[in-house]
Amino acid sequence: MSELNTPVEANLLDDVLKPKRKLCCGDLRVILNYMIAEQQRKSSSLKIGIFTVFLVVTIITMLESVVSITPILFVKIG
Repeated sequence: MSELNTPVEANLLDDVLKPKRKLCCGDLRVILNYMIAEQQRKSSSLKIGIFTVFLVVTIITMLESVVSITPILFVKIG
C-alpha cells in the first residue's frame, strides 16, 4: 500500500477502519423494536417458540440420560 500523502487521507483511512459502535446499537434497537411489535401482534408465535425450545431441551436431556444409564442396565441384566 502506498504511503498517505496528507493528514486528510490518514484521517479518512482511520474513519474507514474504525468499528462503528453506534451502528451496532442502532441495529440492535431496530431488532428489539421489531421483536416487541411482532410479539404484540402475534403472541401465539412466541408461545410456540418457547414451547419448541422447552421440548427440544427436554428431549435432548432425556436422550443424554438414557445414554449415560445404558451401561448400568447391561451390568444389571448380565
